[in-house]
Amino acid sequence: MAAVAALLCACTDENAPPANDLAVQEIPLGVADAETQAFIGALADAAQAHPKDGKARGELAMGYDVNGFADAALASYAQAQALAPADPRWPYHRALLLAHRGEFAVAVEALSHAIELAPEHAPAWLWRGIWLLDLGRLEDADAAFREAERRGAGTPAQVGRARVALRADRVDAALAL
Repeated sequence: MAAVAALLCACTDENAPPANDLAVQEIPLGVADAETQAFIGALADAAQAHPKDGKARGELAMGYDVNGFADAALASYAQAQALAPADPRWPYHRALLLAHRGEFAVAVEALSHAIELAPEHAPAWLWRGIWLLDLGRLEDADAAFREAERRGAGTPAQVGRARVALRADRVDAALAL
């Protein structure tokens, strides 16, 4: 069976693995069923066969992510980003996972890089608005929702703006939206 990737770090932006630390390391898969072991094993094999391929490392990260190996996913997303710095998928998915873990400030920071690479991606702006709202940064959240609306997010962006207005005790503005 292939070695399966994971780095021994918390993988916030402050301690993400350095670009030269791209080794695919083993993690215990004994808790996973045979199908999951085979799936992740194949992704790990591809990452090991192509150690400088950001797409292969990102696909391994997604495999970890959807199968509940969050620490390994975070490390692998950071590695994928280091290997393919122009690909917005890896910081975007890393940000989603960070937010899922409740690390909203770090998620916003990671998402900023994805937005720099793909500013037209309306869902990234929506998530940015949601997380900034969770952090109590109302003006920034409203700006993110406005940008999401400008990028075509429509009703979800308007709902986000209404949530900001409600949080700011501007009920009339929320109702207008």
